[in-house]
Amino acid sequence: MTISLCKHSFSVLQPYSLFRPSPCIHCNLTHADREEELQQQKLALIHGTAHDGKCGHCGQTRRLYRWQPAEQPWHEVGVELPVSFLCIEGWNAAEEQQALEVNAIFVAATR
Repeated sequence: MTISLCKHSFSVLQPYSLFRPSPCIHCNLTHADREEELQQQKLALIHGTAHDGKCGHCGQTRRLYRWQPAEQPWHEVGVELPVSFLCIEGWNAAEEQQALEVNAIFVAATR
């Protein structure tokens, strides 16, 4: 994995758009490549910090993986969201719960 010190900037002006931004105006990295790089970094962090311990979700001793809620537009910028270490089942349950909460907020906002 390469580390980029570029402060990426992707233009959304025509002929590009918010959904298909230009490559970085500084280093020419595509937006898709940047997203893939960020996903690889996230997975490396999850797997690199995995350890055996007691799961906060089920209370059993299992392999625990790092889980952190995804940032949402209503979160304060620069504030680190809490990190939990959960087993696979707990990790999946936390993801599902967060998706339900986010969906409920968007449904309530459209009423």
